[in-house]
Amino acid sequence: MAKPVLLNVAVALALTLVLAVAACGGDDEDSIAVGAAKAHEAALELDGDAARGRKAWTTAGCGACHTLSSSQADGTSGPNLDEVRPSQRLVVDRVALGFRAMPTYQGILTPQQIADVAAYVAASTRR
Repeated sequence: MAKPVLLNVAVALALTLVLAVAACGGDDEDSIAVGAAKAHEAALELDGDAARGRKAWTTAGCGACHTLSSSQADGTSGPNLDEVRPSQRLVVDRVALGFRAMPTYQGILTPQQIADVAAYVAASTRR
């Protein structure tokens, strides 16, 4: 009878240890932050192309969260870009680094695609 109880305790301790280590994040969070910073720096150095940016915008699903009339997007969980009219630099910042509920898109979009989306959004919201 003592062996099953001891085995259950050992399994519970092992599971607790695994969950504690997984909860720490550590290297994964650091590598995401480093990757985001590198993508940000690279995207800032590139010339964005608005036509390619429209395609990347659609592929990445940006319209699911954002409103942008030029793409017939009417998402509401993120800012309405027609109203905010962000600069190209701000779009690069937000897409590469993330902000509040918006995740970083590094690893999803290349630095060139980030620059292209930024060019598209900036060009689309100028009046």
